[in-house]
Formats: sequence, C-alpha cells, structure tokens
Amino acid sequence: MKHLLIAIIGLACTAKAASAAVVIAPGTYSQNFNTLASGVPEGWGHWFGANATAFTTTATGWGNASPGARNSASTQGLVAGSSASNQLASTNRALSLSVGGVPGNGSPGGALTFNFSTLGVEVTTFSFDLLMLRPGLTPGVWSIQVGVGASPTWTLLNTYSSSTWGSTTYTYTPTQFGTLLDNAAEVWFRVVVTSAGTGTPYENVGIDNFSLTAIPAVPEPGAVALGVGACLLVAARCRRRRG
Repeated sequence: MKHLLIAIIGLACTAKAASAAVVIAPGTYSQNFNTLASGVPEGWGHWFGANATAFTTTATGWGNASPGARNSASTQGLVAGSSASNQLASTNRALSLSVGGVPGNGSPGGALTFNFSTLGVEVTTFSFDLLMLRPGLTPGVWSIQVGVGASPTWTLLNTYSSSTWGSTTYTYTPTQFGTLLDNAAEVWFRVVVTSAGTGTPYENVGIDNFSLTAIPAVPEPGAVALGVGACLLVAARCRRRRG
C-alpha cells in the first residue's frame, strides 16, 4: 500500500451529490468553470454544513458580501483592484463560496465539492487553483480533503489560509493519497471551511483549473492468478474432450 494518508478531520458535514457523479475514464478530466452562466458543472456542488446552498448563474463581483455560492471572475487577467465591470465581463470564471461568520452562513462548514467515480481506473495526479477573491478581516482556515463513499471519512491533504488576494496552485499524487481514490464507486474532493475568520468582510474563496489524470486499474495479483487458473482449467477440459 502506498503511504502517507494524513490526519482525519471529523467535521460534521455529510456529502450528498448536488448533481450526478462524474465517471472518470483513463486520461485527463479537466474543469475550468467557464460555463457557469449555464449552471454548475456535473459532479460539482457547494454546501453550508450538511445542506446544499443555492447557486445563481448570474455573475457577481468579488465584493458581494452576502453568503452563497458564486459565479465569480477568476484571478487570471485581473488584479486585486479590478473594477466590478471588468470582473463581470471576464470570460475566465471560477466557482466560489462567500461565507458569513456563523455556521448557518457557511463558516465553518461551507464547502466546494466534487463527486466522481473511479471504477476501473487509478488516479495518478490531480491539481487545481485556489483563489482568494475577497480576503477577510482575519483569515479563516480551509481544509483540502478527499473521501470515499456516500458518508466519507475525510482525509486531510492540506490546509489553506490567506490574507492576500490571488491564486495558489495545489498538485497531488499517490504520495499524498495512496490508493484511496482508486477503483471506487463514489469519491469526494472538497475544500471546506474548518475555522472561521473573524470580523467583516468575510472571505470569498474560489476554485479554478481543476485537472485529474487516471490510468486503467491494474488487477490485484490474486485476481490475475485466479484468471490464469480458470483459463488453464478450461484449456485442460477442452483437451480431454478432444482426446
């Protein structure tokens, strides 16, 4: 077994699919969120605690302080002081979550999630950009986690906290997640607020440029041996019949 499955976060946040899980095939799955005006991409969701929160396809600026899931401009091609009109006109979009300061408004417990299936494949890498679109008065802590099953036990990969506008790229390989994500009917990825910032304004954090690469799953040695044995048995029976 590959190593380094890191500490489990016990935050009470039950994951249920906001839309159908994405079936991962050998090759690369990618999502840039540039079609958010038509709705949230398949498999992606947004949560306040254990409850899904509504998503409005209408683009909003980073300064929109009301809690909720947002169709926001990405940081690419813009700067921290970009005008609201330039943000709304940007074709480079990001799925973001604006959190408030109490649990009902997503802090802690607010999450951006991705639900997918890896049956028949092994995950070799995944990466994404986390965007601090509206820094809070004091930064909260967001946890990057993965889990398997309808009610997953979450495995912590990283924590993210920033008081500065901008983008941070994260890349993970089996060195961090082992075989946890391989050949599973239901897999979850999420970025979740585990510690709230204090004071206003509250944070708006987005995700962009998610990419995941997978290869065909390698059968377990025991399964290979069983298959070879079955073939040899059939061959022996055929020889007896011919004899």
